[in-house]
Amino acid sequence: MSLKCAEPSEKSIQEMLDSLYGEGVVLSDSNPVDVESGFVYNYVDDEDNSVAVMVADPSLVANAGSAMMMVPAGAAAEAAETGELSSMMLDCYYEVANILSRAIMDDGSVHLRLEKMYTPGENADLIERYSGECKQVSYNVQVPEYGDGNMTFFLT
Repeated sequence: MSLKCAEPSEKSIQEMLDSLYGEGVVLSDSNPVDVESGFVYNYVDDEDNSVAVMVADPSLVANAGSAMMMVPAGAAAEAAETGELSSMMLDCYYEVANILSRAIMDDGSVHLRLEKMYTPGENADLIERYSGECKQVSYNVQVPEYGDGNMTFFLT
């Protein structure tokens, strides 16, 4: 399968997250995130065609979003447990997802930009498009002093 975008390597993700959170982010392979319960970040090309999505579980969004604004770790843990994330957590993780767009671009890929974030259960048509044959790459991310969560990239 020839991809329109680059496959995000563990090294590229690690470097980007270390630049945001400092040394100490721990990245490892994980099982795919359940697209129905995750936040979906849609990456589009210059013609507004969806080329990739990244799905992040609520735990990652709460922990990584909270760490960006130094929200107390306890508040992040509670939000991750209840699934009730603040708009600040969502906005901050949106910026993380925007930065991660660089991990799915290289000299041979199309130019991508983050188009939008969809909440769990929103935009079933987009999710269905990526449920077929496409490349999947999943990571567990441990955010220093916070907690962990999972992300999956679905690439075409």
